[in-house]
Amino acid sequence: MINIILKIKKFLTPTEDEMRKILLKIEELLKCKYEIEVKGILEIEDGQNLNYFIEGNEVNSDKNIKLFLKIISKDGYPNVEDLSKCYELLKSRGFKYYNIIHHDITSDIAPYGFIIQEWIDGDVRISNDDIDYEENDEILWLRDFAEVLKEVHRIRFDHFGDIRGIVKFDNLQEYYRNIDEVIRWSFGNVKDEGIILSDLVDKGILEKEFLEYALEGISKLAEKVSTKKSVLIYGDMFPSNIIYKEDEPRIIDWDECRANWWVYEIARTTYYIDDKYIAMKFIEYYDPEDHLDQIDIGIRIEHIKQHLRKLCILCMNQEKDIQLMEQVREMKKFIVNRLENTFLY
Repeated sequence: MINIILKIKKFLTPTEDEMRKILLKIEELLKCKYEIEVKGILEIEDGQNLNYFIEGNEVNSDKNIKLFLKIISKDGYPNVEDLSKCYELLKSRGFKYYNIIHHDITSDIAPYGFIIQEWIDGDVRISNDDIDYEENDEILWLRDFAEVLKEVHRIRFDHFGDIRGIVKFDNLQEYYRNIDEVIRWSFGNVKDEGIILSDLVDKGILEKEFLEYALEGISKLAEKVSTKKSVLIYGDMFPSNIIYKEDEPRIIDWDECRANWWVYEIARTTYYIDDKYIAMKFIEYYDPEDHLDQIDIGIRIEHIKQHLRKLCILCMNQEKDIQLMEQVREMKKFIVNRLENTFLY
């Protein structure tokens, strides 16, 4: 008998024929509702969802139309309504190029919904695979992110959590103290009752004592953090996600948007690019009022959260085996390191 650790809904992996039917329905929608005649659809092989570039023109007109189509691969991620709200907020701050044409959260056309938005013109200058710099180098893509995000972070919230406040916490300390609940709902709707960390204990992946140690450690670190403002977070700060229209930097792909402390931005980046130099350069460019020791705590807590999430991801639709448990042991070492040691200094 197969004993799955965390059984979740399957990700959308349509056959060519199923995908063709979905795209034909979207073409029909664009023509009937928005009078856009589709001339070509090109798959963009990047990201966690099914992304497409659509080119066409207005019916009875030569006006060229360029669109971006995102077909959701995981139930509830990204949350289409959150993304729509995010774009509204960005437009209110003068970022006029974020325009959703149509969004659908039903399964009428695609099982988990889809989003159609205006194509954002611009060129990528550095890909995620080409990050290369020497000590003391300026990191221009990071500098440009800091410049744009300083303006984005003028958008404030009265809570921490998702931007619509469905899962929300009154302050940063409460968010940190309930990090298990944050993780529970951070995967969209892939599991009806959410991803519960204690399930990893029940299935013999984590010891109860270790999970308690990690959560209590986060709470103790949180006590050292003073009151912080909640702002609109981008949450996916990597060089391929900033494009340039002439010399104007534009941030694309807001799937990770949320309401949180600005430190979340560099915390998530340095989780995937484990380099304190990048963190220190972003802090230099961003020029915050927060003390470095508080920033360090915020980064460490988010790294631990991301590692607990990664543990959950490793266990999704998987059985317990020797290879998995070897990975778990290494991940526990990382969590201990972040709890016990500083990151920035």
